Amino acid sequence: MNFDLNTVTFRGNKADRPTVVLGENGSLSTQGGLKIKFINFDCSSSNKTGLLELSKEPSATISTEALGYKADGANLNGFVINDPVMFQDCNIKGLKNSLLFGNKKNWSLRDFRIMNCIVQLNNSGSNPVIHLQGASNGLIKDMTIKNSTFYNLVKNSSAYFIRYSNSSNAQPKKIFGNGDNSSTHIISHCTFAKTFSNKDFANNMPNTNTLKTTVEYCILYDVFRLYQYIQSQAYMLTPGNTIFGVDGGNPNNNDIGGRKDKLGNPYATLEDPEFEGPFLQEFDLSQPKGGVNFRPTAPIATQNQSGDPRWYE
Repeated sequence: MNFDLNTVTFRGNKADRPTVVLGENGSLSTQGGLKIKFINFDCSSSNKTGLLELSKEPSATISTEALGYKADGANLNGFVINDPVMFQDCNIKGLKNSLLFGNKKNWSLRDFRIMNCIVQLNNSGSNPVIHLQGASNGLIKDMTIKNSTFYNLVKNSSAYFIRYSNSSNAQPKKIFGNGDNSSTHIISHCTFAKTFSNKDFANNMPNTNTLKTTVEYCILYDVFRLYQYIQSQAYMLTPGNTIFGVDGGNPNNNDIGGRKDKLGNPYATLEDPEFEGPFLQEFDLSQPKGGVNFRPTAPIATQNQSGDPRWYE
């Protein structure tokens, strides 16, 4: 399903979500703004690299030159989607590879959001959940991931949660120019389980003073090296997070106090969330919460109401 340059809202019924079942080569594709709302996806049979793939043939009309960014000081040839790209209130089952894949082209997104979603992975390979690797440049300028759960059924030592191609070429100024060179990433009230156990949470993030990063009130269970995501020189805020390793990816000292945010918080506090469960099983799309339960019973996470809020309902 290719939406091309069109700005589209692909929407289901909020009260009774439809389920889209992907075939072996099933995926969505866009190079325009795309809001996906109130739709469930069964990706169990799909072998495509991404559920949502950015176009293999980017239009010259949205190049950094055509959009005027190079005239304002950008020094890289890339392609930019300026309208929002988002998943909202979607449950996703059996995702073997990436949720977002840049098709190894120089894609940048101005505004990417994942809101109120549950994403069940079955990923034993090397493709990240957010996958902009394989080109010479590209980034997400403003990213919000909120009130969502991501979990993987298998141990994975090969994939990152988010990966860019090149940290230097992911500086916002190099794509968006001098007048629009800031970037904001917010991950708030999310639950992550086994995403991923033995590989850094992120790779090739820019270390720049124009990036503001907030990771707050999240539970990271069997998640490795969160600090590799938090590379900002300017603004880092990390209250209320807990982290725990059970399958070889023991938390790094940088995550649990070796590094701290601008207010003196550790990036995360070491704690087993002790989920009520069951939680590491295939998602059932016929149930609103999939037959899984990530409600924490451990004291710190419970006191902070950390993780995806749906598990406290």
